[in-house]
Amino acid sequence: MRGLLTQLLMPLSIFWLMVFFSVLLLLFKKRSAGYGVMVFSLIWLWIFSAGPVPDMLMKSLEQRYTALVEIPEDLLDGREVHIMVLGGGHVSDQSLPPSNQLNVTALGRLMEGIRVHTAIPGSKLIVSGGSGFDSTDQAEVLAQAAISFGVDESSIIKLGESTNTFQEARAYFNKFGVTYPLVVVTSASHMHRAIWVFENRGLSPVAAPANHKIKDRNVRYPYEWIPKAEKIRRSERAFHEYIGILWYRLTAN
Repeated sequence: MRGLLTQLLMPLSIFWLMVFFSVLLLLFKKRSAGYGVMVFSLIWLWIFSAGPVPDMLMKSLEQRYTALVEIPEDLLDGREVHIMVLGGGHVSDQSLPPSNQLNVTALGRLMEGIRVHTAIPGSKLIVSGGSGFDSTDQAEVLAQAAISFGVDESSIIKLGESTNTFQEARAYFNKFGVTYPLVVVTSASHMHRAIWVFENRGLSPVAAPANHKIKDRNVRYPYEWIPKAEKIRRSERAFHEYIGILWYRLTAN
């Protein structure tokens, strides 16, 4: 249900719904209203595929938690620390190495998780994610990729079967409770929702955001106002997170 609702509320989906509605109006001789909706649909598409709006939407999500550049002292006091990498997507293709079976999102999260794991002696790297429509749990692919990058297999814990953030938080809590200090690694745009879900379980995770889309730069690129596929993807990623946050808050109880 949530997946279908999310897809229908994406900027591109709304654009095509408005185009369809405008065509219906024109077919029924409502020319003024039909052309008006058509023009508005084009303006709508331009707003979310060019200019500053996509970046502003993404920035408002990504800046809620700062990057974990330096490890907090309380995570270096000798206790066992858990670094949990949330799933991000994969395709099982045995002709490819595990790292290439991960999509860009999952690979970016894993690399940040490995960086934090390396910086905290004795920590455990927890990889999560179920199979979804695939034949292999993403946790297994993440684990194999981590091993190929030099992570000791004995320091990896797999939590498969979860298909979303809510289930990942529940799986972790059911297995470990609040026993260990926890670092959650996920995309910067997804971190606000992830932390809220984990805290709602009674956990107190430290955020280690990855895959930042908005980065400070000294030079402005030309042609910012020309529509781009990357901008519409950025808008849709932000919409996906805002809808997810709202859905979780409405269904939390």
